Amino acid sequence: MTERWRDVPGYCGRYQASTEGNMRRRLPNGRMVPVRVYENRGCRKVYHTVKLTRPDGRRQERPLLRVIAETWFPDQIQDRRVVHLNGLHSDNSATNVMLMTRKALMRRIAGRNRQKAVIHYRFGKVVEVYPSIVATCKATGYCTYTIVKRCNGKIIKPTDDGSMFKWG
Repeated sequence: MTERWRDVPGYCGRYQASTEGNMRRRLPNGRMVPVRVYENRGCRKVYHTVKLTRPDGRRQERPLLRVIAETWFPDQIQDRRVVHLNGLHSDNSATNVMLMTRKALMRRIAGRNRQKAVIHYRFGKVVEVYPSIVATCKATGYCTYTIVKRCNGKIIKPTDDGSMFKWG
Protein backbone atom coordinates (compact mmCIF):
# COMPACT_ATOMS: atom_id res chain seq x y z
CA MET A 1 0.00 0.00 0.00
CA THR A 2 1.37 3.41 -0.90
CA GLU A 3 1.73 6.17 1.63
CA ARG A 4 -1.06 8.75 1.35
CA TRP A 5 -0.99 12.26 2.86
CA ARG A 6 -3.75 14.46 4.24
CA ASP A 7 -3.81 17.93 5.83
CA VAL A 8 -4.03 17.94 9.62
CA PRO A 9 -7.29 19.71 10.61
CA GLY A 10 -6.95 22.99 12.46
CA TYR A 11 -3.53 23.99 11.11
CA CYS A 12 -4.49 25.75 7.83
CA GLY A 13 -2.65 23.28 5.60
CA ARG A 14 0.68 23.81 7.40
CA TYR A 15 1.02 20.13 8.44
CA GLN A 16 0.23 16.82 6.78
CA ALA A 17 -0.05 13.32 8.24
CA SER A 18 0.37 10.07 6.34
CA THR A 19 -1.25 6.66 6.56
CA GLU A 20 2.12 5.26 7.67
CA GLY A 21 2.30 7.50 10.76
CA ASN A 22 4.67 10.14 9.37
CA MET A 23 4.28 13.93 9.61
CA ARG A 24 5.55 16.71 7.40
CA ARG A 25 5.42 20.51 7.41
CA ARG A 26 4.95 22.95 4.58
CA LEU A 27 7.59 25.69 4.48
CA PRO A 28 6.70 29.23 3.30
CA ASN A 29 8.29 28.46 -0.10
CA GLY A 30 5.97 25.43 -0.52
CA ARG A 31 8.58 22.75 0.09
CA MET A 32 7.64 19.89 2.45
CA VAL A 33 10.02 18.79 5.23
CA PRO A 34 9.57 15.99 7.78
CA VAL A 35 8.44 16.91 11.29
CA ARG A 36 10.71 15.66 14.04
CA VAL A 37 9.13 13.00 16.26
CA TYR A 38 10.10 13.01 19.95
CA GLU A 39 9.99 10.16 22.40
CA ASN A 40 7.94 11.08 25.45
CA ARG A 41 8.57 8.61 28.25
CA GLY A 42 5.36 7.92 30.11
CA CYS A 43 4.59 5.34 32.76
CA ARG A 44 6.78 2.42 31.58
CA LYS A 45 5.97 3.22 27.93
CA VAL A 46 7.46 5.45 25.24
CA TYR A 47 4.98 7.58 23.32
CA HIS A 48 5.80 9.49 20.15
CA THR A 49 4.93 13.17 20.18
CA VAL A 50 5.29 16.06 17.74
CA LYS A 51 5.58 19.79 18.35
CA LEU A 52 3.18 21.77 16.18
CA THR A 53 2.61 25.52 15.82
CA ARG A 54 -1.02 26.58 15.79
CA PRO A 55 -2.25 29.31 13.41
CA ASP A 56 -2.25 31.81 16.32
CA GLY A 57 1.51 31.20 16.81
CA ARG A 58 1.35 29.09 19.98
CA ARG A 59 3.41 25.89 20.01
CA GLN A 60 1.96 22.73 21.44
CA GLU A 61 3.18 19.19 21.95
CA ARG A 62 0.71 16.56 20.71
CA PRO A 63 0.73 12.75 20.77
CA LEU A 64 1.47 11.55 17.23
CA LEU A 65 -1.18 8.81 17.27
CA ARG A 66 -3.84 11.35 18.29
CA VAL A 67 -2.86 13.64 15.37
CA ILE A 68 -3.01 10.68 12.97
CA ALA A 69 -6.47 9.72 14.29
CA GLU A 70 -7.77 13.31 14.00
CA THR A 71 -6.49 13.48 10.43
CA TRP A 72 -7.78 10.14 9.14
CA PHE A 73 -10.89 9.61 11.33
CA PRO A 74 -12.21 13.14 12.04
CA ASP A 75 -15.89 12.15 12.28
CA GLN A 76 -15.29 9.26 14.72
CA ILE A 77 -12.92 10.86 17.23
CA GLN A 78 -15.33 12.90 19.35
CA ASP A 79 -15.12 11.92 23.05
CA ARG A 80 -12.95 8.92 22.22
CA ARG A 81 -9.57 7.79 23.51
CA VAL A 82 -6.94 6.83 20.95
CA VAL A 83 -5.13 3.53 21.56
CA HIS A 84 -2.57 1.50 19.62
CA LEU A 85 -4.48 -1.50 18.25
CA ASN A 86 -1.54 -3.92 18.30
CA GLY A 87 -0.01 -2.50 21.50
CA LEU A 88 3.20 -1.33 19.79
CA HIS A 89 3.76 2.32 20.70
CA SER A 90 6.28 2.69 17.89
CA ASP A 91 3.67 1.81 15.23
CA ASN A 92 1.69 5.02 14.62
CA SER A 93 0.15 4.08 11.28
CA ALA A 94 -3.50 4.78 10.55
CA THR A 95 -4.23 1.04 10.47
CA ASN A 96 -3.02 0.76 14.09
CA VAL A 97 -5.53 3.30 15.48
CA MET A 98 -8.28 2.08 17.79
CA LEU A 99 -10.84 4.54 19.15
CA MET A 100 -12.46 3.66 22.48
CA THR A 101 -14.73 5.29 24.99
CA ARG A 102 -13.17 6.17 28.34
CA LYS A 103 -15.22 3.49 30.08
CA ALA A 104 -14.13 0.77 27.64
CA LEU A 105 -10.50 1.83 27.96
CA MET A 106 -10.63 1.69 31.77
CA ARG A 107 -12.18 -1.77 31.56
CA ARG A 108 -9.41 -2.85 29.21
CA ILE A 109 -6.63 -1.48 31.41
CA ALA A 110 -7.78 -2.31 34.91
CA GLY A 111 -10.49 -4.91 34.68
CA ARG A 112 -8.60 -8.17 34.52
CA ASN A 113 -6.45 -8.45 37.64
CA ARG A 114 -9.02 -7.03 40.06
CA GLN A 115 -11.62 -9.59 39.11
CA LYS A 116 -9.41 -12.61 39.73
CA ALA A 117 -9.58 -14.49 43.00
CA VAL A 118 -6.37 -14.54 45.07
CA ILE A 119 -5.33 -17.51 47.22
CA HIS A 120 -3.29 -16.64 50.31
CA TYR A 121 -0.85 -19.35 51.43
CA ARG A 122 1.23 -19.34 54.61
CA PHE A 123 3.99 -21.94 54.89
CA GLY A 124 2.40 -23.94 52.08
CA LYS A 125 -1.12 -24.11 53.58
CA VAL A 126 -4.15 -22.18 52.31
CA VAL A 127 -5.09 -19.41 54.72
CA GLU A 128 -7.88 -17.69 52.80
CA VAL A 129 -9.29 -17.21 49.29
CA TYR A 130 -10.11 -13.58 48.49
CA PRO A 131 -12.39 -12.49 45.62
CA SER A 132 -10.06 -9.73 44.38
CA ILE A 133 -6.72 -7.99 44.83
CA VAL A 134 -8.39 -5.10 46.66
CA ALA A 135 -9.98 -7.47 49.18
CA THR A 136 -6.60 -9.20 49.64
CA CYS A 137 -4.88 -5.86 50.29
CA LYS A 138 -7.44 -4.84 52.90
CA ALA A 139 -7.33 -8.18 54.73
CA THR A 140 -3.57 -8.80 54.70
CA GLY A 141 -2.11 -5.30 54.73
CA TYR A 142 0.16 -6.01 51.74
CA CYS A 143 0.23 -3.53 48.86
CA THR A 144 -1.14 -4.35 45.41
CA TYR A 145 2.37 -4.42 43.91
CA THR A 146 3.51 -7.17 46.29
CA ILE A 147 0.44 -9.32 45.69
CA VAL A 148 0.45 -8.98 41.89
CA LYS A 149 4.20 -9.69 41.59
CA ARG A 150 3.82 -12.85 43.67
CA CYS A 151 0.67 -13.99 41.83
CA ASN A 152 2.37 -13.52 38.46
CA GLY A 153 5.45 -15.46 39.63
CA LYS A 154 7.84 -12.51 39.37
CA ILE A 155 8.75 -12.89 43.07
CA ILE A 156 8.95 -16.49 44.26
CA LYS A 157 10.35 -15.87 47.74
CA PRO A 158 7.73 -15.81 50.53
CA THR A 159 7.22 -12.68 52.64
CA ASP A 160 8.75 -12.42 56.12
CA ASP A 161 5.74 -14.11 57.70
CA GLY A 162 5.78 -16.96 55.13
CA SER A 163 2.93 -15.64 52.97
CA MET A 164 2.60 -16.41 49.28
CA PHE A 165 -0.14 -15.44 46.84
CA LYS A 166 -1.46 -17.18 43.73
CA TRP A 167 -4.30 -16.52 41.34
CA GLY A 168 -7.39 -18.52 42.22
